[in-house]
Amino acid sequence: MNDTLLSAQYINIMTNPNDYIGETITVLGTYYVFPSEEHGRDFHYIITKEGDACCMEGFEFVLKDGYAEPYSEIEITGVFDSYDEDNRTKYYLAVDDLSVI
Repeated sequence: MNDTLLSAQYINIMTNPNDYIGETITVLGTYYVFPSEEHGRDFHYIITKEGDACCMEGFEFVLKDGYAEPYSEIEITGVFDSYDEDNRTKYYLAVDDLSVI
């Protein structure tokens, strides 16, 4: 899939997340971690961008196994799911496979 189609697919997932619950998704991007004292845990994100770097999308993910240094280029595969926190439904990938690129 080219960068434009991939970006459109990511946007569709973010726009219609309930359509993707239970689906296995692979995402390539840069790994970021954000510690949260308020929530007592770290939030893990993968940020993707279109080939010309104009558009960025982010996915929260939960690591089952594996590890990467923050700011690494990674590819993750996991099942799209949701949880409720702060009176909101939040979406994430339950990662089964993480590879450093």
